[in-house]
Amino acid sequence: MTQAKFATCAEACAFVGIEEPRRIKIGGWVRSDALDCGKRGRLDGAVKFWPDEKGGIAVNNRKADSDLTKRALFIYGLSEATKLSRRELLEQKRRTAEARRRQAEAERREVRAVASIARQLEAAARSGVHPYLQAKRVASVLGAPRGVLSRADLLRIFSAAPAEAFADGERPSLPAGNEFLFVPLTGAEALAPMSAQLITDAQGGGNKRLLKGTHKFTMENGEALGLLWAPADLPFRSSDGFTLGLAEGVATALSVRRLFGFPCCAGIDCGNLAKAARTLRRRYPNAHIKIMADRDPHGAGWAGAREALAALSLWQITPNASAVLCPEANARELQAFRQITGRPDAQITDFNDYEIARTYANQ
Repeated sequence: MTQAKFATCAEACAFVGIEEPRRIKIGGWVRSDALDCGKRGRLDGAVKFWPDEKGGIAVNNRKADSDLTKRALFIYGLSEATKLSRRELLEQKRRTAEARRRQAEAERREVRAVASIARQLEAAARSGVHPYLQAKRVASVLGAPRGVLSRADLLRIFSAAPAEAFADGERPSLPAGNEFLFVPLTGAEALAPMSAQLITDAQGGGNKRLLKGTHKFTMENGEALGLLWAPADLPFRSSDGFTLGLAEGVATALSVRRLFGFPCCAGIDCGNLAKAARTLRRRYPNAHIKIMADRDPHGAGWAGAREALAALSLWQITPNASAVLCPEANARELQAFRQITGRPDAQITDFNDYEIARTYANQ
């Protein structure tokens, strides 16, 4: 498809629906925001200035309006005859705005659908101790989740739910297992769950996020915040200046509490830590937030913790937060952990692993 050509960077950016960048990087890409996006759509666009400094290309990566041209060239000195008319540019902006409106409405419908299912799951859950928490040796920690759902409960609720609420866009086939731990995920505004993590009791079944909504959740004020799990005994909001942890998984968060004595929430995975940290700051404005990072081989846990600190620093000059990396186990602790797990090559990567290893090494 022939790409539209313009005489200025500003016109090319307007055509694809992004803001003109404030700086120029010759021979490289400069990130840009979608037009009129507020907090939404940040960095959806990019502009590359050619090394010969005679022009470049503007790109909009947003997929809501896939019928529109997403790329436009700008060539300095281009003749007026090859440019789009003002009327055509205005029409392009109108179509872009309409596509953005449709996408926003679709996202609102999705959020409502996910929240409705999460509330149904919460109502159906019975109180009990799930095998997953027992296997992780954190079932007795204060605030541990106690909601257990049967396979029949999930089948009944999911069969009547809209497909748009699920993570893969269609009703999922349930993983193996008869009982599922219900982990409610909440946002910044309401105590009611907005999504949920479900953990199966099947051997090797692990964690399952069947519903959407963990990583991307836009509140009514326009800030993109993340959903998280919080201990049952933690007040939903507080202005007190206490210490509060944020880890990745629920078992890790419960081990942090037993190891260090302060309550700890779970962002579910490192990719959601930055948004979950913002949610915590909204709910606990004066708390000192400790981001408890996993010690994984590729450093993703520490990178996620640093990203979360950076997200908090955008909100206030003094973020009142810190990052803590899971301690490195000594030889005795590592040997104990490998004996317990039955895996001779097992590594200690999070605070739950570390707590288990330390406990058994000291017996």
